[in-house]
Formats: sequence, structure tokens, C-alpha cells
Amino acid sequence: MIPVLSGSSEWFAQRNLEYLFFLAASLSPNESFPTRSLQKCKKPHTNCHLLRWKEIPYFFIMTLSNKKEGQVIKTMALLDVKNVKKIYTTRFGGNQVEALHNVSFSVEAGEYVAIMGESGSGKTTLLNILAALDKPTGGKVYLKGNDLSKIREKEMAAFRRQNLGFVFQDFNLLDTLTLKDNIFLPLVLSGKKYTEMESRIAPIAEQLGISKLLNKYPYEVSGGQKQRVAIVRALCMHPEILLFDEVTAALDPEMVREVLDVMLDLAKQGKTMLIVTHEMQFAKAVADKVIFIDQGKIVEEAAPDKFFEHPETERAKQFLNVFTFEHVEHHTKQA
Repeated sequence: MIPVLSGSSEWFAQRNLEYLFFLAASLSPNESFPTRSLQKCKKPHTNCHLLRWKEIPYFFIMTLSNKKEGQVIKTMALLDVKNVKKIYTTRFGGNQVEALHNVSFSVEAGEYVAIMGESGSGKTTLLNILAALDKPTGGKVYLKGNDLSKIREKEMAAFRRQNLGFVFQDFNLLDTLTLKDNIFLPLVLSGKKYTEMESRIAPIAEQLGISKLLNKYPYEVSGGQKQRVAIVRALCMHPEILLFDEVTAALDPEMVREVLDVMLDLAKQGKTMLIVTHEMQFAKAVADKVIFIDQGKIVEEAAPDKFFEHPETERAKQFLNVFTFEHVEHHTKQA
């Protein structure tokens, strides 16, 4: 009997077990896993393969010793954030500032998660920690079951390139390189051959409408086109998760529409995305989940319809009221 699968991100197995059993029958036809990780199961069990702990991907797991007929198998989240804290010490005065306080949430494969909050609330700090560009003062971040704090410094850059795609607000393109070479750069650092780099770039550049721009330099194209190049650069690495940090903040309205159209297409393709944004209508229409942060804490985490139409906390209501005409009209009448 194949156990019922659960969408929970909790672990079914304990970490101190040497081996975990992978239920191959739970995989859909389109899912795969590294065949080199498989070992023949020495104990009789239907459709069961043996994986070492460090090799297990984010699929369904079980332990033979705890397995009972009909027992629910839990799934592991693609990204798991547990009690993350970040404390900075000011340069002058040595005062400590807590930018993040006990932040916990999870992201499943294929989810679009919008992170919202006022400026200075800790959104970008959180994104930098998730991208392994910064380290938390406390707590843990797991990506595909990998504890980021356990990855050695000399291995971190490669891990980041292989698993994380980061799109920055200010593009981070080098003006001395063509757009094509800017896209090539992380692929070159990963040791990819030229033919493979070309084959990766061509379809994505065509999809995002920049094929004819690739020989230009960043200073020769618009802000919206630069941001599309940055997205192509991230996608070419085939990341597990895409992180966007207010990518429309520096763009004019027409260019904002260009970039949002690209992000909408990515959402339709089932890409896993975590996006810091102030684009309320876009988040409401596209996101699977909204996380609202205030003063470094998660104040609300809910489906977009619930968050935007029926926020639970007074702080979320205040934040959302800033963007309503009723709020503007109220102050206009007072004036």
C-alpha cells in the first residue's frame, strides 16, 4: 500500500538516522533524482531505494523502522527558514540593532511568495540571508535539506550559483561587458562549455525578448531591458529558487509593466520565486502566499486574497490603507 502524501514541511525522519528510505513510487513521471545516489535496498520493501542523508533531494522520505501501513509521509519544503535572527552593530557607538527577529516560514517547490513591508522592515536583509550573501546571527536556513551554515566558505559560491538565482534592484551588470557576456559570466565561473552556454541562453533570451540586444552594452539599453537581462542571467543557471529584490523600484511605469509580464510568465511556468515587492495588485493576482514583515518580524503570513481583503493585524491594515484612495480622500478632506 502506498502511503498518503502530505504537504507539510515537517520531517518524518529523525536526522540522526544513518539512512533514509526514498519511496520511488511517490514520484510523478516528470520528477527525477540522481541515479548515482541510488543503492539497492538490502531489506525487502516494495518500490524502495536507499539514499544516504547528504544525497537526498527534497522529495518524499520515510524510515523503514518507523513505517506502518497507511502512515502519512511528510514532504520537505524546498526552502525552510527557522527562527532566523540578524543583529547588526552600528559603526559609531557600538549599538546593536536587531534587523530580523525569529523569522520562520517555508516555501514549497513551485510556490510564488511575495514579501511585503515598509522600507527598513528587514526584507532585503532576509533576502540576502536566503541567498547566502549574508549570515544570520541565529537560526537556520535549509535549501533542499542543506543547512546553509554547514556549507564551507570555499564551496558556498558554487552552491549559490547552482541553486539560487538572485535578481537585484540595480541590475548588477558590468558596463565593460556586452549583455551576452554578462549572462555568460556565472556560467563561465561554473566551468560550462561554450556550446552549453549558448544552448542555455538562446531559448531564454528569445522568450524574454532580448535576443537582438545581446551584443549591446548595458549603457545602450533601457532599465527594463537591463532587468530582463538580469533575469535571463539568473534563469540560465537553472536555479532551484529565484529571489527578486524590488526589481521594479527603479523603473518607470512602462518598464515596470515589461518586467512584471516576464515575472508573470515565470509564475505560469511553475518557477519557485520569492519576491520582495511593493506591487500590490501584482502580488494579489499572482502570489500563492504573502509574508508581511514589520520591524524585522513576520506579522502576517496568508493567502493573498485573505491578506489584502481581510488582514488580521492592525499593523497590516495600516500598511494597506496607505495604498487606498479612501486614505488619501480622508486626509484631503481634513486639509
